[in-house]
Amino acid sequence: MNIVEKNDRKEIILKLNDKLSESKFPHYWYGFKSFPMALYNFDEVYLVNYKELPEGYYVDGKVAIGKCTEKFAGNTIINLGGQCIVICNIDSLDEIIDLDKLYSKMVHEMFHGYQLENGDKRFPNEELYFTYKFTGEFLALRIKEREYLLKAVFEEDENIRKELISDFINTREYRCKLVGAGINYEYSIESIEGTATYVEYKALQKETSLPKKYIIAKYGEKLIQSNELKDFRFSCYFSGMFIALIMDSLSECWQEEYSNSEVYLYNYLKEQIEWTPKEIVPQINAYTSYILRNYEDSCKKELISFYINDGYNIILQGKFSITEFDPINTVSLDGKLLHKSSIKLNNKYIIKEKTLTTYENNNVLSASSVEFFIKDEPLITEGGIYIEDIGELKGKVIRTSKGYIVVFKQPFVDIRVKGSDLK
Repeated sequence: MNIVEKNDRKEIILKLNDKLSESKFPHYWYGFKSFPMALYNFDEVYLVNYKELPEGYYVDGKVAIGKCTEKFAGNTIINLGGQCIVICNIDSLDEIIDLDKLYSKMVHEMFHGYQLENGDKRFPNEELYFTYKFTGEFLALRIKEREYLLKAVFEEDENIRKELISDFINTREYRCKLVGAGINYEYSIESIEGTATYVEYKALQKETSLPKKYIIAKYGEKLIQSNELKDFRFSCYFSGMFIALIMDSLSECWQEEYSNSEVYLYNYLKEQIEWTPKEIVPQINAYTSYILRNYEDSCKKELISFYINDGYNIILQGKFSITEFDPINTVSLDGKLLHKSSIKLNNKYIIKEKTLTTYENNNVLSASSVEFFIKDEPLITEGGIYIEDIGELKGKVIRTSKGYIVVFKQPFVDIRVKGSDLK
């Protein structure tokens, strides 16, 4: 293990930069190349491997240093001065950092830069997830799919492996009939995040020189154990990775062909193998019932916790578009979305507090009500209200026992997902 302490940001970014070698990247994926990367905290940004020095940055050795702006949020990829840059919040990391693991995570995000630059159209419509209807049958089938994937990757007998892949496809096709077009949400995450996780695995194995089967088994634990519905999106990363590993066993040059196609990764797999349709009988059991019950209880607790707040309760009423949000940190609650990280409304208002939005007619990112709490009392202005860090909101202001209601309307704009320049 390559271990460092996180108190020296400059040392960490330099060591990560030393790991970058253009000769490594085609090993991860055909045509793949490195991208600029940066570590940041609330104050400063440390940038390496850049092509052009961003405006306002200065050079200190091999590192460009600049001030942190609102563009820097989360561990993702952003557009900075026309360059796709991988960013990582140093404060989100443990005190002791495994450099090999951190490097592999940065390579994961770089692969999204590769996908964006190549015009990949398989990025997920995040809105679809919040319309899913989870049932015991749905979960039983999904759990079985993942078992088949794991077994297929580790199976050395070619005939048995093909039979396991066929069982996986049959089970998924049955579940697809239950979900309908919404299944494309999973297919798209497998195609985008699954291949990025596959690339991450290859980078980690290359850096650590640990046996491939050992590293794959570590990811396989996440494939099998990520059944909680709160981890639903994240769990698709691993099913996508294991589909990619199966493709490795079927073809040596699949990456180039797949990259040049527009089909989802799962559908690409179906095109490469002969499989025989057969009857599937879902096995609903106490475990699937537990998962559903636990998810429902967890969502209710999240909502109760939201209202346990001594701050000023702000309710915005009107028509709003949620134009930036973090799907990983969003909970669906029967006609409402609880956003546990920052959101942007109408491409204008950024709310950093936990926010509860209400929607109608399954249009989950068009809100009729937006509710949150703030610590300091807002300022009543002529024709509206001013809230620190958000700005002035124009509308009719109504005082309540716990805060304020602001009634106003804004035009709709396109949805934009946090961490991406895709609309």
